[in-house]
Amino acid sequence: MLRCDAAVDMLLDAHDGTLSSQGRQALKGHLSQCPSCTAFQRSYEHSITLTAQALAVKLPTQVSARIYTGMTQRFRRECAQSPRTDGGSRSC
Repeated sequence: MLRCDAAVDMLLDAHDGTLSSQGRQALKGHLSQCPSCTAFQRSYEHSITLTAQALAVKLPTQVSARIYTGMTQRFRRECAQSPRTDGGSRSC
């Protein structure tokens, strides 16, 4: 099973369309089982959409990457602080 930190790291490539077929399948499987990462993905995609709409242009890859980096750091902080519902330990 894919770890949360690996899944989050794959989101930028998935968004840019550069994630391999195998990577897309692994990410899809992880997201179907992990509510925290699913919420993060939605928030990440929503942020990119809102920013692009506000600028009325397609975001340059560098801007998208900076948003991703900031959100990833926030996710890891929040993930590490939240308990798992199944009693297991987090791998953020």
